[in-house]
Amino acid sequence: MEVNGQAYFEVAKNPAQPFKVKSGRQVIEVLGTHFNINTYNREMVRTTLLEGSVKVQADKSAIVIQPGQQAVLSAELRLSTNASPDLDEVMAWKNGRFQFNGNTMEEIMDEIARWYDIKVVYKDKINETFVADINRNLPISKLLSLLEMTHQIKFVIDGDQVTVTKW
Repeated sequence: MEVNGQAYFEVAKNPAQPFKVKSGRQVIEVLGTHFNINTYNREMVRTTLLEGSVKVQADKSAIVIQPGQQAVLSAELRLSTNASPDLDEVMAWKNGRFQFNGNTMEEIMDEIARWYDIKVVYKDKINETFVADINRNLPISKLLSLLEMTHQIKFVIDGDQVTVTKW
């Protein structure tokens, strides 16, 4: 199986028929588990393990991660382990939430753009970071109104384009 984007898997252990997932330039060998793959950030592919174990292989290196850990593959094909990722933030999408914990406006708008299939234009550079936990089922106008309550940013919606400016 091949993944581009974000996916969550629950896989039963079956040594006679191993389950492998290819995402970009890495292969994940599933050893019976629950895990999440996120390939949206072209600079880093993240595989987060919730239960069981997985072996992540890229180029000539491989690591086995334990529950609560995250394998991170850089654009340079360096494989590393994040021992304490924010599991609530990683799984928020699956639970119907946008969850941001100190994210930049560009990171936030990248996720919103994918979800609502919109184009984002920046009139100003937004240097602040933001914390939010918002339901994904809101209309985009309501979601952006909630973000505007920070008094740091404003949004203008024009069809399928959202323009971001400083407050």
